[in-house]
Amino acid sequence: MFREKDWQAYREVNQRFADAVVEEARSEDPVVLVQDYHFALLPAMIRTRLPRATILSFWHIPWPNPESFGICPWRREIVQGMLGSTILGFHTRFHCKNFIETVDRYLEARIEHEHSTICFQEQDTLVESYPIPALRPCELSADSFAGRAPRSRCGHRVVPRRRRGPGDQPA
Repeated sequence: MFREKDWQAYREVNQRFADAVVEEARSEDPVVLVQDYHFALLPAMIRTRLPRATILSFWHIPWPNPESFGICPWRREIVQGMLGSTILGFHTRFHCKNFIETVDRYLEARIEHEHSTICFQEQDTLVESYPIPALRPCELSADSFAGRAPRSRCGHRVVPRRRRGPGDQPA
């Protein structure tokens, strides 16, 4: 059952978090990590006030097909909110595909399937899968992470995807 008062409360909570993120930001281009369905509206709310922010969102639950999602009376608002993300992650390619098809069904946006990008209101969002590795806790050790890049070398992978500000041209 969908109730308007629940939707209003959801919007208010997302706005309170957006206000807190903007207040805490120490620059005009912070990196913000948004986690899960509790905050579907948050990326666009942050983007409105911090247009140069890098917003990385991850959706921890399966994304339904467009037909199933279509019963939600606030489907457009939810999808528009998520498209405030610079990068939007799901666990599987299948969920990415469902999200892209949902956007195609309910919004007027340019979708580049080959690159998994969506351009909505002149802003690009990369939609990508980030599966959880199938390691059991007993298999985790310091050696499990030995070949991974140190944090100091990881920033270069995010910065090129950073959303351009108004008037900026692609590199």
